[in-house]
Amino acid sequence: MIKNLGSPTEETIASGIRDARAVELFDALSDQCRLRMVDHLAESNGPVALADLAQIVAAMETGTPVEGQSEDSYRTTYLNLYHNHVPKLVHADVVDYDENRKTIELVDSAELSTLLQFVVVERGPNEASKCSP
Repeated sequence: MIKNLGSPTEETIASGIRDARAVELFDALSDQCRLRMVDHLAESNGPVALADLAQIVAAMETGTPVEGQSEDSYRTTYLNLYHNHVPKLVHADVVDYDENRKTIELVDSAELSTLLQFVVVERGPNEASKCSP
């Protein structure tokens, strides 16, 4: 007899990940902006320039093409990624950031891969989840 397990919960996902590590990953990915960053990095093959990532995230937030982003929108997003979100993801060992090249890359982690299978990323505009303050 097959039992219906329903949708995954934080508890069922975390059961396959060390408890402290699970809390750290959930905390790092609890922000929609960081989820957008990680979502794009997961689809990329290798490092991505932080400047390019800021343009992509700003486009996701506003629902407009990368080419249609204002300089102000891009700059605000870039600064917020650089000062707030990248350090949080680096500290949680979700991404590697190369300060010299200004590139960011997703860490190859089975725990992170498992968690990302169950994450839903909002791609359209949403004032409550903007990367900019």
